[in-house]
This record gives sequence, C-alpha cells and structure tokens, in this order.
Amino acid sequence: MKTVIIWSCLPTDMKVTAHTLIKNEQRWIWYALKSVEPLVDEILVWDTGSTDATVAVVKSFPSAKIKFKQLPVVTPEGHTAARQQMLEATDSDWILILDGDEIWWQDSLRESLQVIRDRPQLSALVSRFINCVGDIHHYQAPDRSRYDIAGYKGPYNLRFINRHIPGLHVAQPHGGQQYRDGSETPLQAFPPDRLAVIKAPYLHLTHLPRSVSRENELATLKRSFKYRFELGLPFAADFVYPEVMYLPRPALVPDPFTRRSLGYLAKSLVYEPARMLKHWLSFPSRSGY
Repeated sequence: MKTVIIWSCLPTDMKVTAHTLIKNEQRWIWYALKSVEPLVDEILVWDTGSTDATVAVVKSFPSAKIKFKQLPVVTPEGHTAARQQMLEATDSDWILILDGDEIWWQDSLRESLQVIRDRPQLSALVSRFINCVGDIHHYQAPDRSRYDIAGYKGPYNLRFINRHIPGLHVAQPHGGQQYRDGSETPLQAFPPDRLAVIKAPYLHLTHLPRSVSRENELATLKRSFKYRFELGLPFAADFVYPEVMYLPRPALVPDPFTRRSLGYLAKSLVYEPARMLKHWLSFPSRSGY
C-alpha cells in the first residue's frame, strides 16, 4: 500500500482559479480535479453537453471550491466563447488551465505556485507534460511533441496565466485556440523573460479514451483525432504516478491502471509507421494554450 499525502493550500497572497471546460470526461475528470483541488482557491467546471457520467462525477465531488455550470453543446467557436466567459467570470490573480485529461503531481503544482508567488510580474508559465499512449503504463517519446513556445521546444504548453495581462482574451476557434494580450500577441510569442519554464511535469492523457464509449468520444470536439495507436515507451517499474491515482475513487470512476488490449497493439504496429512519417514532415507548432 502506497502512502499518499495530499497537501493543504499553499500559503500565498495570490488567488488561483482553475478553468476546466469539459465534455464526456468520465474516465479522468475525478483525478484531474482531485489533483489540484487542495492547492488552488477555486475551480470553474463548465460542462458542454456530456452524455456519459461526467456530470454525476463532478457533482459528487465534495468541495465548495468547485463552481459547476452546465452549458449547451458548443461549436469550436462556442468553445472559445466559453473560455472567454470563464475569464470574465474570474477575479483571481492567476488562472490554471486544467483540462479533464490532465493530472498533476503535488510537487509539480507546488513548484508552479511557488514561482508565481516569487515572480508575480511573469505573464505565464510554460509547463512540461508527459503524454501517455495506449494506457497509463506507456508514454510518448518527448520528441513526438513539436510545440515551440518562446524557445521551449517539445512537450511544453501554457497552463498558468497571469490574469492581469492587459487586454487578456481568448481568440481563434477550438483547435487553434490562443490566449492573447490587447495587441493580439499570443502568449506563446511573448519574450522569454516574461515566461518561466516549469520542468516538473504533469500527466497528460489526451491520447487515451476519456469517456466510456466510442460514441461519446466521437460526439466531442477534437476527440476523433486525439486518440492514438502508438506503442510508446514503458514507464520504469518504480515510476510513481500522481498521488491521486492511488486514492480510493467513486464507483463511477474507472480504474486508471487498466492495460491496453492485444487489438490495440496490433493496430499500433499498422498505423504507427505512417504517423511517424507525417510527424517528421510537419513543422513545429506555436499553439498549445
């Protein structure tokens, strides 16, 4: 039995609100929320038309920090509008972008919060992530992620954003979404001295199933091409997952440690060579809000 410690709120004068915009996230949303809830001040959880048990999972979460809201099903443009509405509904100093497939280690989150407390003049933090493929026992080689954010190349994106950036707003439809300042400069294009890189990672499960049926996955924006057939690399035998993955979970929440099937392995052997070729012919991306 592993010993699990969930830290209480980090002493800080800065208020941090997590923004969680979701649809059909039954597999991982409990772990995502549980991983940040002890250390942030508030979590806005807005659902955009889930048809699985996502809403029930969120509503069962025993925390006054969670502010839940249900929206109609959204288009890519509506998704961006919802992100903007989240900004306008927030009075905190910083926001944390927390998708329903992102699970934080306590130390990683504490390091991020310590940086924004010590350097409040920063505009954003560039966070490193580990992408799982097939199941949570395998991960994607870091060079398969081709983001390029202010000189940080690879599996990095923006997760902590200073809400006091003049004119901060969300632009572009979902799929190319960006946070920009009042001069329409994307945060990804800010000079390096306005950003800080956090090497301690979070676990990103975007390439795994996030609902309990393929039908629910196909009914969700971007989900049809997020799922990947890749062999990946095995985690070391002594790899320690985020603390929340070892905690007792509600009955509605699936076991995170289920292994990929033989059928998945067979499809990966077929599809991965073509995907590798496409990857090496593509250009680095500056997206990754």
